[in-house]
Amino acid sequence: MNAAALQLLLRLNASPAVSLLLKDDQEPLGAPAEAAWKGEFEAAVSEARRGAWLVASGKLLAIAERVPGSAAIWHNLAMLRGWLADSAGATEALRRYAAIVQEREYAEALDDAVEA
Repeated sequence: MNAAALQLLLRLNASPAVSLLLKDDQEPLGAPAEAAWKGEFEAAVSEARRGAWLVASGKLLAIAERVPGSAAIWHNLAMLRGWLADSAGATEALRRYAAIVQEREYAEALDDAVEA
């Protein structure tokens, strides 16, 4: 990476005008191994990885309507909506994600919910 590109990246990362969701190098969560909808979910994540965020979020929302209690779906939907500058949608998805992970019975759940 050349020096000018690195300087620009550092300025963007330090800017308070850029949302934290865009600064965080997030990775989509994977579907549970036993999920019947895993193939459909992975197709949506594949769309997200190639930059088709709106298409991917639509596919995830369709799955979420059938499977509303999946943390992975709501996490990825929140991430995509944040990247699409859909603040209200990202907030809704983060709240649903937080509610789902709070129901878990292990210690990492609280950390995940607080981060959401």
